[in-house]
Amino acid sequence: MIDVSVIVVAYRAKAQLKRCLASLPTSTKLETIVVDNSRQNRGFAKGVNWGAKLAKGKYLFILNPDCQVKAGAINELRERLVQNPEVGIAGPELLNEHQEAYLSVTRQPTKASAWVVYSLINRWWPMNRYSRSYWYRDVKLTRECQVESLSGAALMVRRAEFLAMGGFDERFFLYWEDYDLSRRYLKAGKQLWFVPQAKVIHLGHGTTNLNDDRIKGYFYRSRWQFFRKHEGLIYALGLQTWLRLQEEWKIVGIMLLAGILRFWRLPELMPFIGDQARDFLAAKVGWEQGQLPLIGMPSSVPRFAQGPLYVWWLMFLMSLGLKDPRWAGYVAAVTGWVVVYLSYRLISRWLGREAGWLTGLILATSPLAVAQARLAFMTNPVPLFSLLYLWALRRPYRQIRDSLLVGLSFGLLFQWELATAPLALLLVGYGWYWRRRLKPSLKNWLSMAAGVALGLIPQLVFDVTHRGQQLGWFGVWLGYRLVAFLGWGEEHQVSLATITRYGDRIGLYLSRFMAWGYPGVVAGLGVIGLAAVWLFISRCQDRGNRRLLIIASWLLVLMAGFLVHGAPSEAYFPALFVPLAAWLAYGATRLTGRWRQAAIGWVVVTAGLNAYFCLNREMMMTTPANTARGLVLPYGHPLAKLRLMADQILTFSQGEAIDLQWIGEEASVPHFSDNLSYLVSLGGGRFDSKGQPIWLTYTLVNDQPRMATTTAVVIDGLYILKPE
Repeated sequence: MIDVSVIVVAYRAKAQLKRCLASLPTSTKLETIVVDNSRQNRGFAKGVNWGAKLAKGKYLFILNPDCQVKAGAINELRERLVQNPEVGIAGPELLNEHQEAYLSVTRQPTKASAWVVYSLINRWWPMNRYSRSYWYRDVKLTRECQVESLSGAALMVRRAEFLAMGGFDERFFLYWEDYDLSRRYLKAGKQLWFVPQAKVIHLGHGTTNLNDDRIKGYFYRSRWQFFRKHEGLIYALGLQTWLRLQEEWKIVGIMLLAGILRFWRLPELMPFIGDQARDFLAAKVGWEQGQLPLIGMPSSVPRFAQGPLYVWWLMFLMSLGLKDPRWAGYVAAVTGWVVVYLSYRLISRWLGREAGWLTGLILATSPLAVAQARLAFMTNPVPLFSLLYLWALRRPYRQIRDSLLVGLSFGLLFQWELATAPLALLLVGYGWYWRRRLKPSLKNWLSMAAGVALGLIPQLVFDVTHRGQQLGWFGVWLGYRLVAFLGWGEEHQVSLATITRYGDRIGLYLSRFMAWGYPGVVAGLGVIGLAAVWLFISRCQDRGNRRLLIIASWLLVLMAGFLVHGAPSEAYFPALFVPLAAWLAYGATRLTGRWRQAAIGWVVVTAGLNAYFCLNREMMMTTPANTARGLVLPYGHPLAKLRLMADQILTFSQGEAIDLQWIGEEASVPHFSDNLSYLVSLGGGRFDSKGQPIWLTYTLVNDQPRMATTTAVVIDGLYILKPE
């Protein structure tokens, strides 16, 4: 007759499980049930409950696979339950790999003690009264005694009582299910006994073969579930926030820094260039006329337009009464801030937590990333949708919905920036490279194509009604540029001049992304990037590193696309922000020894310099000091100065219609003054070619007769002239 049933829940722990089972005594009164979670991970609690229902013994000995049972331990625990019916759970003394005893019992956390014993207070002041009590630091656990909580790594219960209590709460996937069970037994009037005569070696973390980040995630979610269940939602929210702020102090600090750089003097120093204003004016017209455009603003190749999503977004803001550009600026800053956090989360899962927070730090302080995050323009959401596409690429062919998602994410990314078109190669190339393992089917490919079409609905509808003028001709144009680059014709084929121009542009934007104004620092980061290339190549045979392959392919494909184009602009670079930061973080964290410490230190110091640079240079906006040093972005005047100019134009107009004209080179640039036109329209100004002429110029030409009879006001170098 079976007396004791040993239940072991294992997840990819074959070697440890073998040693665990070998340590169990051989007896006809003992059965062993192994619940294998390797194929479908049900979680520890559910696995134990499943095994308990199959068990035949009167007593259940719940055991982790990374445990080895010392002789006599099972009998010692069973005797406590036999001798005293008041005892509900009996637990052994746990030993580490050196067979030294370590603390495996605690008191139940109280509403007050939880804020201390799990926080940094316990680390800094371990002998405070809450910690002494919780960790039994005021008691010598050398004899068996009654306790409040026992470790779920090894404990014995009566099967009937365990099942009557509902077993482990299956909402706890991993961790904290033992605290919950202990508390329920105590509430039922049962005792928990620590039996040091029974000894079990516990190596730790053997129930999983997951990386530390995922294990921590299970721990945090289970802790949240425990306090929400026993102390209520409000208490759990407060405690979890308090603890997570301390446990994630690095990313908390990074997010604070990212927030400061993105919101600092934003209404005053926010860029508002003519290209931005085109979107605002189009959105204003569309909202006022009730028309939803199917295409957006012209791209760097004027015959092709970007997607209309940003114009739609501005129309939505305007429908809420938020027409002022600063509201779109706040949304842009929030988007950039969220990108920092999501990048940290994604790269932590892909390359490890240290690489994750370094990626977040680089993005938080990169001058070019900061500038783009403060730019209420259609390029602003590109990093966010790049993250969505990267995340979707992790498993594009496992299920039909995954294929649909990866296609949709590419379609949406393409809507924001046509220059991301080369990333379509990842849809096909990734599937071909991993075809033997992922085995994509025809349904996968059709689902992916449907996702792309879904993401491109506005342009597809436009093409249907306009004879393929956008997507249709864009595909033809891509083919032409590729064959021209490879040698057909002379206008766009590769040449030394093309490569030189390409190298200059890429070098300029890389320096602005990494450490603008500090050439030596950029060189150091370049070395880290090259180290990442060497590390990647040396480990390219590791098929398990396919997520790094996605990042490398992303960078390679886009860089090649930029080379074919010949003259990449700053608007193309936001699609590179996340993979570039991740690549640098990978290089820094995968070095060894002092090189690794030096590389991480270099990144941290660079971040500090970048933050100082952005704040000290007024976010790279046009000022005399920045202009003199060449440390300005081509964004023109900040919003505060543009408002002053618009107010002066309104003052000159005296309520009449305005005929706004440029004098000089700017007159030949389309949409150059759209930013002023939009701000003037917000102030009630009207435009008419027969209205009050107002001239704008950066160079006052005194010898022109028409300048002699004008009233002039100068604001930030711009002359605003009203003819008399």
